[in-house]
Amino acid sequence: MIHHDPSQGPISGEDPRQIGDIHVLENPVAVRWGDFSLVKAAMLGIQWILQNREFDWLIWISGQDYPIKPISRIEEELSASSFDGYVEAFLHDDPAHWPMGEGFDRYFFQYLGLPRFAYWHRIPLTVRTALARARTNFNGAQSLVRIRGRYRNHPSQIGLRSLRTPFSHDFRCWGGYNWFNLSRPCVVYLKRFADDHPDMARYYSRTPLPEESFFQSILFNAKSFKIAPSSKRFINWNRGVKHGTSPDAITASQIVELIDSDAWFARKFDVSVSAGALDLLDTVVGI
Repeated sequence: MIHHDPSQGPISGEDPRQIGDIHVLENPVAVRWGDFSLVKAAMLGIQWILQNREFDWLIWISGQDYPIKPISRIEEELSASSFDGYVEAFLHDDPAHWPMGEGFDRYFFQYLGLPRFAYWHRIPLTVRTALARARTNFNGAQSLVRIRGRYRNHPSQIGLRSLRTPFSHDFRCWGGYNWFNLSRPCVVYLKRFADDHPDMARYYSRTPLPEESFFQSILFNAKSFKIAPSSKRFINWNRGVKHGTSPDAITASQIVELIDSDAWFARKFDVSVSAGALDLLDTVVGI
């Protein structure tokens, strides 16, 4: 099943529906990075799969992911697995994964977009730097209001501390990567929980990067599943950057490192950066 973002134009190249048993979702969601539309797109796909396919495992990947192990080996490992899912997740306040306070700032406030300032790029760098420093100082001086700066073409946002959140002692706030591998019982539970708790979706729709907490909080608060804290992805984070925001493209020189890892997939691949990486991977792995 493929969800193709309609905001990126029509699918280019060969129509995937002509390749084999592939379904392209109708009425897909226009997706924007860091927005609740990513959650909506995933849930739309989950709904279609549950209604139309028998399956044991669901693997969620992007167009820049690629298998680094033979599919037969991935299937064998999943068939023999003692886990119900593989999701890389952690409590929102774990400083080993996010900068101190990042999870709190994201998911314990409700945000609104601020008006765009079209001439921001014309403001001298020294002034922009001073404003960013003032924003940081303001956020750190109190716990009721947060201002988040522009990022990846998003407008600046202002957030107010929420008086009511979905979180409690029995339902902790989790964070993590939104690339997951879930058994059918986990997928069924995820869909049922979302349907039974529409307030959860409403809450997360007003938080930044909801896809990095919505699924994780639902699954890791469920007591009936055994979930491995791993996405089985090789992700090429910028070396030397402790809390990277976007992985680097994988190059041909890293193929041996990929194959030696225990990951099933790797990301991101970009043919404009290293055109030979995928061809070399096909040859070595035999995909």
